Amino acid sequence: MQMPQNLGSVARNILWQFGHQGLLILNAVFVGAIVARHLGPESTGMVANAIALVAMLAPIVTLNSDNAFVRDYVQKPESRSASFWSLIVCRSLLAGACVFTLLLALFTRLIPVSSTTEQFVLAVTIVNLLLQPWNLAKAVLDAEMISKFWTWYLNSTLVSIALLKIWMVSTRFTVEYFAALTTLELAINTFGIVIITYFKRLLPKPTFPKLEVIYEVIRENLPLAASGICVAIYVNIDISMLRYLTTSAEVGIYSVACKMSSVWYFIPMIASASFLPSLSRLHAEDIEKYWVALNRYFELIAALATACVVISLVCFPYVIPMLYGPKFDRSVNMFFIHIFSSPFAFLGVARVTHLSIEKNYRFLLFATLSGVILNIALNWLLIPYWGGFGSAFATLLSYAFSSYATSFASPSLRKIAAIQTRSLVRSPLNIVQMLLRFIKNQK
Repeated sequence: MQMPQNLGSVARNILWQFGHQGLLILNAVFVGAIVARHLGPESTGMVANAIALVAMLAPIVTLNSDNAFVRDYVQKPESRSASFWSLIVCRSLLAGACVFTLLLALFTRLIPVSSTTEQFVLAVTIVNLLLQPWNLAKAVLDAEMISKFWTWYLNSTLVSIALLKIWMVSTRFTVEYFAALTTLELAINTFGIVIITYFKRLLPKPTFPKLEVIYEVIRENLPLAASGICVAIYVNIDISMLRYLTTSAEVGIYSVACKMSSVWYFIPMIASASFLPSLSRLHAEDIEKYWVALNRYFELIAALATACVVISLVCFPYVIPMLYGPKFDRSVNMFFIHIFSSPFAFLGVARVTHLSIEKNYRFLLFATLSGVILNIALNWLLIPYWGGFGSAFATLLSYAFSSYATSFASPSLRKIAAIQTRSLVRSPLNIVQMLLRFIKNQK
């Protein structure tokens, strides 16, 4: 009798989180476009560069330890307080060290800036790292499978801040205020979730942190932190390199192309979360059926990626100028290059599902790290000549290499390489088959 109830709780928990992600995307696209159109390419580039810098450092602060904390929270209820507060202290020390180092580098001009405005935008955004440790309160609510409380709260603040941004645009606020509002929004969200956790009587009782717990957290999560840092650099390094090799205006134009290209990336994440339990069960029970199901999973992912690319190529060249205005016209051409990295990003998520099931984390780290190195090298070579177009090409080539070509490098992944290739080739046919099946079902 307990199992259906648990399954229902899991399903509701996932639906609440997916709804929140959908609202985030709508806010990023439409409200983000209103703000970008008001600020212009240069100021938009300042904000995008500051956010990318913080995103690359966030895994250092969090140690990518949320999943391990949730596991221990569920399995070891007697040590919840020690684990929670030791991790908070550990993260806070790392956050303080990162913020101090970055601010020192910023005000001694080791981080180059073009104006005091850009310096302020970077400084106020860097402070966001001090709030990262307290995201652990959300992990508590996730462990208790009551995500609806924090999603309701975050959705409410999201809508409120969106309306405030629209008002700020109408009254011609400058970029400094929008950067400060971003930090204020994160503070409201973070401490609001802490307060919710407290009033739900789920916040662990304060206790003195234990050095052995901190040591164990660092020891266990260091590989995950390294992988998270690689992924964060992989996703954000093009923005930072583009800023320091060109101008903030070029970053602003390129960031719009990236945002519109990556708007679909939630789809493979949802598919992975949906397929992972059944694939894991098949892998343990019947390996032949597992490979059949995995092949279908990859074909579905490739078909969805191809459909997203086609829809994007048809619609977004008209949507981007309409939303962002003539100052961002060059974003369309950069988008035409960047969007073709989507199939490789989708297949990369699908491959991570397989690697997680087989616990092949070493290859995952190798593939991600090789993608980071190639991305940095290509950006360094191409940006001086082609600016944002060079970054778009670097993203496309590095994604293709990391998520697809590296599958041929390992004998244990040759079968996955064949499945990826077949899925890419067959994806247009699979789209037609899915459409015909849908039409048939409607009849």
